[in-house]
Amino acid sequence: ANEIAGTDDVTVAPTGDLTPNDMAVTVGYARALAGGPLDGWALGLGVKYIRSKIATSAQTAAVDLGASSHPILDGRLRLAFTATNLGGKLKYESEANALPVQFKAGGAFKLSERWATALDLVMPRNDRAYAALGTEYAVPVQDAWGVALRAGRNTRTWGGVSGLNGASLGAGFFGRSGGVEYA
Repeated sequence: ANEIAGTDDVTVAPTGDLTPNDMAVTVGYARALAGGPLDGWALGLGVKYIRSKIATSAQTAAVDLGASSHPILDGRLRLAFTATNLGGKLKYESEANALPVQFKAGGAFKLSERWATALDLVMPRNDRAYAALGTEYAVPVQDAWGVALRAGRNTRTWGGVSGLNGASLGAGFFGRSGGVEYA
């Protein structure tokens, strides 16, 4: 079903079917801080185990870190920082490949009670930095639930691809105890 025909590198003779697969398991913890200079900040840590199989298997562990500021400007602005995939390398036979480490700094600003915007600056290791901008407008329908409309754009593909590549649209339905999102 999800198999790929394997071949010998030299003779191109069939060697049997391959069934590639990947798995990642993450355990995370976050905590809001109270008191002191970081009052209102939140810090998070995620530890993950990654396993990948093509013809042979590779596995490693990595760490994700994150911080979110206390609300600024009368509660309208919040800043955040993340570092993801810090740690190991996936080693298949003799070649080891580093995980795609990425650093992000961003902020979310409430223009009004219903309208919010966000800007992220993304800095991947071994690639050029790019920005992502998004907006959300939330409409309460009844006391218990509402609808949110979203749009976004990132600069990662500007100049290289034509059309609407890098643009996104989405909607969400939310209530007091949860919601459903689609983008």
